[in-house]
Amino acid sequence: MGSPESEMQRENDETQHEVTVSDLYISATEVTGSKLLWTLSLWYRRKLLFTRKS
Repeated sequence: MGSPESEMQRENDETQHEVTVSDLYISATEVTGSKLLWTLSLWYRRKLLFTRKS
C-alpha cells in the first residue's frame, strides 16, 4: 500500500508498506450503500436479540 518514491506528484505521507487483509468478501453483484446499511442494521438487531440477557 502507498506509492513508490519514483511516482510523480507523490506526497510525503505515501510511503509504501505491506498490508495483510484477514477477511475479504466479494459479491457476485454490486452492492449499494443503502443495501449495505440495511444488511448491517439487520445483523446488528439479530445480534442484540440473541445476546440479550433474560
